[in-house]
Amino acid sequence: TSASSLATMIRTIDVVTLVLSCILGIAWTDAFSLHHSGTASSSTYRQTSTKRHQRIQSPTILYVEPPKYYNAPSPTSGTPKKTNAAPYPKIGDVVRYYDLDGGNAKGQLKVGKLLLIQKVSPEKFVGDVMEMEFVGDGYYAEFPSRERRSRITVQELEGLSPISASYVRSADAFFVPMSDGQPKVTFERFELEGYSGPKPLEVNSDVVERDGEKYVELKGQLLRDAALLGAVGTLVTLLSKGVDDGLVYATGALAGVGYVYFLSVKTDTVGSLGAKLGNSISNVRFALPVFALLSVSIKNIISGDANIESSLFSTVSAEQFGCIILGFLTYRVPLFLRRIQEGFSDAGATNLPGSAGVAASLLSGADADLSASNILIDEVLKPVLLVSGPPGTDKTALINKLIEDSDGKFVRPILNDRLLEGAKFEFMEARGEFFEITKLGRFGLSKDNILNSADPEKGEVVVIDADTKLAKKISSNLSGARIIGVWFSLDSVDKFKEKLQDQIDSGKLKVPMDEDADQFLRAKRREVVADIEYGVVSDLFDFMIVSDDFDSCYKQLENAAGFCFR
Repeated sequence: TSASSLATMIRTIDVVTLVLSCILGIAWTDAFSLHHSGTASSSTYRQTSTKRHQRIQSPTILYVEPPKYYNAPSPTSGTPKKTNAAPYPKIGDVVRYYDLDGGNAKGQLKVGKLLLIQKVSPEKFVGDVMEMEFVGDGYYAEFPSRERRSRITVQELEGLSPISASYVRSADAFFVPMSDGQPKVTFERFELEGYSGPKPLEVNSDVVERDGEKYVELKGQLLRDAALLGAVGTLVTLLSKGVDDGLVYATGALAGVGYVYFLSVKTDTVGSLGAKLGNSISNVRFALPVFALLSVSIKNIISGDANIESSLFSTVSAEQFGCIILGFLTYRVPLFLRRIQEGFSDAGATNLPGSAGVAASLLSGADADLSASNILIDEVLKPVLLVSGPPGTDKTALINKLIEDSDGKFVRPILNDRLLEGAKFEFMEARGEFFEITKLGRFGLSKDNILNSADPEKGEVVVIDADTKLAKKISSNLSGARIIGVWFSLDSVDKFKEKLQDQIDSGKLKVPMDEDADQFLRAKRREVVADIEYGVVSDLFDFMIVSDDFDSCYKQLENAAGFCFR
């Protein structure tokens, strides 16, 4: 019996010893983990919870040296996380997301770039994601600039998956790892716990206030100059041409002042809640020259001076048309005068022609730093001479003569050739990178052709012979260039009609088989009227040459082209 009791006591002591060993082992292990979690550095992991961080920073359990076989965790700061923890989202990340119209439960899989992050509630963030185009072999490229805005959608950050993409400059695209034909994500979700959004930029309120005062001063000065010079031009016209032409000139000058005012409305509302409304209101400025023509036309009809035919221009004489256009363009004269004045001073080092140069100089004032910035911008932007106008103005012949007489200073853009480049040409065409493709489809004009065909070290400048359609595309999508725009026109629509008729008679302009000559001529005349309207109201052109004398036009073109080197 005593032996049995002794054996039972020994087994009981063994069990108790084993239990105590387990309890002490667990306590020792926890003490070690907590100690390292609270004292290590923050180089590896990111803090995810303030409460947990504070709790770990003050461990109360005594640190015990671990055995040699124990694998200690890496140093961390805050709450310990796995080494493969998901990253926080940031602007510029390439992500995978799903579009609702995808034909399956999740939607259509897409790859895009995160452009903007916004906080919509205390715990919810959304982002603007711009879709990218799959171009093959794992490459995703941005859509052409004119399509990018329509490719931007708002997505919740919870539904975005980060992708480890790398930009390949030679392909101008992002290489995305693929798995089973699908983009491979590094994590299914971004880490959003403890995420407070992108760090806001610091704004210097003094600089903003000072720039606002300069802008108000500039706007008032432009309006005063336009009104004052319009009044002077009206007075000169009254004394030289009579009351009727003086009133017509005043109508055009008033339209010019209105153009400047409505343009300022758009500028005033940029970035505000009323930006959309301001943009809509400011578009009225494009109709002001037409309103001026209509008012003169109605006055002629009422007074019986109009020769009523089928178009607006038949009720306005060539002299009245010229007065309206000159009066409307009066607002640009002070800009050129200030530019010329500054061209003879050290302060005019930037030498940007037109309204862009005057605006930059007025805003810079006497501040040397801003002047240096303008010079730097001028060095980065490549000058491009853009010559445009309706058909019948001999602009192509004038450009050919300018290139021949320039001793290599003016050059044509080197075009992409479909026969030589093959797949590259097809790729660029599919992505819409060409501003224009020739009628036979062999040659294409792209942004790189315009910017890289001239050698700045040799003082070369690219010259573009553009119709109205090409001029619109270039003005909207060409960045990195300082465009010197020249517009050619004739002083009456009847002269355009004569030019077109001469081209038809000589065979240079062919009439389609399904149209007669009169129908074709009327259609071309309507196109000319639309082109003239664009040339008048567009801000693209710094110089307007209205003449049918070849030598006079060429001399003015040479003078305008000289601004490429200033």
